[in-house]
Amino acid sequence: MSTTRWLTGAALLLILISIVMSLPGANPEKAATSLMLNGPLAAGLLSALSPVFMVALLRTWTAVMPVSLPG
Repeated sequence: MSTTRWLTGAALLLILISIVMSLPGANPEKAATSLMLNGPLAAGLLSALSPVFMVALLRTWTAVMPVSLPG
């Protein structure tokens, strides 16, 4: 995995954490904008860091699923 992906993932994680930490006690009108940013930031974080965890996730998922469906 490239250095750019690691740096992008770390930056997105820091931004996401700072947004979530600023939410408690925030004005609901101002919090709406922050909440709308959480989805795209989380998606960017997952796509940047997916090579780290997707192999293990897919291996586990395919081990749980049956080889063929009954019927």
